[in-house]
Amino acid sequence: MANNSINPNTIVVLFKFIQNKAEYLRDFKNGNLYFSSLQYFIKLEENNGNHKTGDIYEGNIHQNINDLRHLHVADFEIPVTDVKSMSVDHEMPKSQKENLGICSFFAVQFKDLEK
Repeated sequence: MANNSINPNTIVVLFKFIQNKAEYLRDFKNGNLYFSSLQYFIKLEENNGNHKTGDIYEGNIHQNINDLRHLHVADFEIPVTDVKSMSVDHEMPKSQKENLGICSFFAVQFKDLEK
C-alpha cells in the first residue's frame, strides 16, 4: 500500500515580490531574476535604518558549539572538559559581499495551510 501523506515541509507555492514597475514585471515574466549584493542589504540598514529588509550581518556566520567532542589546537589536544563554551565567528571579505547576491522568495509550505 502506498503512503499518500504529504510531507508537511513540501513547498506548495513560491512567491516573488517585485516593485510595481513595468520593466521589472516584464523582465520577471521573461524569466529574468536579479540579485542584489550582500553589501546592498548591509547598507540598507546602516544608511537608512531599514531593519526589515536591510541586514548589517549579511555575510557573517556565528555558530555556537555545544556538543564538542574533540579539540585540537596546533597539534595539541585540549581536554573538552576544560572548555565551558565555544563559538566560531566568520565574516566574508568586503569584496565577496559586493559580488555575491541574494534573490529573495517567500515559500508557503503544506504545513502553513489551514485545514
